[in-house]
Amino acid sequence: MQASLMRSCEQFIENRKRVERVFLLSTPQQHCMCALLLCLDDCDADLAAIRRGLHTLRRRTPVFSTFRGVGITPIATKLSMRDRDDQWINYAKDNLRALKKAGFAPTDYLCLAAMLMIKRHDKAEAVAARAREIYASMRHAHRILTASEDVCFAVLGAMYEDEPYAAAAAETAFETLKGSFGAVNPVLTAANELALLSVDPKQAALDTAWLYARIRALGVRTKTKSELGMLALIAALCGQDEQAAKDVAETEQYLARQRGFSAVKLGRAQRLMCAASLVAIDRLHAAKDDKAYAKRRDTLQCALIVDFTLSVVQGMAATGI
Repeated sequence: MQASLMRSCEQFIENRKRVERVFLLSTPQQHCMCALLLCLDDCDADLAAIRRGLHTLRRRTPVFSTFRGVGITPIATKLSMRDRDDQWINYAKDNLRALKKAGFAPTDYLCLAAMLMIKRHDKAEAVAARAREIYASMRHAHRILTASEDVCFAVLGAMYEDEPYAAAAAETAFETLKGSFGAVNPVLTAANELALLSVDPKQAALDTAWLYARIRALGVRTKTKSELGMLALIAALCGQDEQAAKDVAETEQYLARQRGFSAVKLGRAQRLMCAASLVAIDRLHAAKDDKAYAKRRDTLQCALIVDFTLSVVQGMAATGI
């Protein structure tokens, strides 16, 4: 394993341990998501800052606010990396109002989308209106598969006016991936991610399928396809990179040997998602000087939040919580 990736793994493991001490009642998937969000910006978890962010959220939002749902952990974690947390949460609340005004229903994902919108707070209403149009096009193309979590991709697509979400690219990627994986939600997630990036959607989709097959050939297997979104991002960054496939497999195997990442504690699918996320972060950091870095970083952040939050929501639904 390369030194930079090993460093990210160690930072992630330590961040997860620290985050767990703050969010005692949260799930292991939420702890991993928060730890990865910190790694994305190369930050070590600051327990006092995370507790301050959690306190700010509880102080500045109503008891039944969507900000206090499953999104409370990533939002509090993001607040811990900001000096002016009061202003930051005010921007997020303004964005949430703009999204509701545009016609979006208040869900756990909507407050996360409001957080993602903070970079374009000065154009909140315009971004929200455009996001509604993008979401409507998603629903038109895939009425059954498009769900509340896709609002995050719609918002991100609306934020970048020079390179907006490309519906045609999403459909090309979806049809290509569907041939290998079927018409399932992870395929739509991967297609939406590829549509946000300046890549050939058909080739990137083929590269994603190749990467999935190579990882399985290296002995890493799960019963779900929840890691497809992260693999799509790696494929967009690297193409058919044998080293990237080996890195994902080695990282998954390394995490499996660490305390707290067993199949019982976390689950094989989520552990593979963590491994793929760490490799994606490592490849993103290696190309930090690229002019497309900001959008790629935002897309990766969006994918982390959506993929892990979705696994938490699905787990709650399965147990009847």
